[in-house]
Amino acid sequence: MRNLSQQNLNALAKVLLGLLGGSAHLVSSNTTLLKMFGDFQMTTPEERNVRFGIREHSMRAICNGISCHIPSFIPYCATVFAFTGLHESIHVDLSFGKRPLMLALSRQKLAQLVGTSMERVENGGYIISTIYPVTKLMIGTGSKLEIAAMAVEELRKEGKAVNRVLF
Repeated sequence: MRNLSQQNLNALAKVLLGLLGGSAHLVSSNTTLLKMFGDFQMTTPEERNVRFGIREHSMRAICNGISCHIPSFIPYCATVFAFTGLHESIHVDLSFGKRPLMLALSRQKLAQLVGTSMERVENGGYIISTIYPVTKLMIGTGSKLEIAAMAVEELRKEGKAVNRVLF
């Protein structure tokens, strides 16, 4: 999922002129680099990659401050979820408007599955593959959704009516 995150960040950077951010010392692991920009510094304020260093809590505070005080900017930041209790950490945080959002992404290279929908995410879990009449549900989350999808296909080959649900 991190690879899809980087693709999306770089695509968004082309159309969202205020998008800027980065990672707490893990740019290559988190894949948060905006490839067409350099590092944001006092001497290069037009650039959009922010190097926060090993300061997860401060990184989040900086992004929240930017979103509160500079409405034309859309800050993002990332860290490794396991660091939530270390490195002065809180969590992976992306502020959009007045709603903070946490994205917990896998380091595995996963494909975007057919049937998933950005618009439907706000509803919580939803069915991404339907067969009627339903006899079973296969529930998957995050990086395990791809495994659930493969299991559903195998069960359907055996003649079982299984729906796939994303959480």
